[in-house]
Amino acid sequence: HRSRDTEASSGINAEYGGMDEALSAAGITPSVTESYSFSQLGQAMRDAFGVERVSMWCRYVKERGVSKQLVSQVSLCISRAMKPMDCPTGGHESCNSTKPFFLLPYSVLREE
Repeated sequence: HRSRDTEASSGINAEYGGMDEALSAAGITPSVTESYSFSQLGQAMRDAFGVERVSMWCRYVKERGVSKQLVSQVSLCISRAMKPMDCPTGGHESCNSTKPFFLLPYSVLREE
């Protein structure tokens, strides 16, 4: 149901701002050189949306023999009342919250 998802996203963005704005307000900007902590990400979600838990997915790459954790998706859970809510625990997440992460610029993701 893509149209309902789009409507929900538009409503959340109008009331709370989007994910990009939430991350940027917390000083988390796309970078291939600067890493961030999951505590910074958590604070950004609390400040912007009032939630403690979001769902995150990561990918791992090796650069010059060093493994880097790249956040590939952050998902905000929405209640039936169309308000942000804590995501349920036990969902699929591939991030190691004890290690720093990088948020890649879209231009890097598009390169082949």
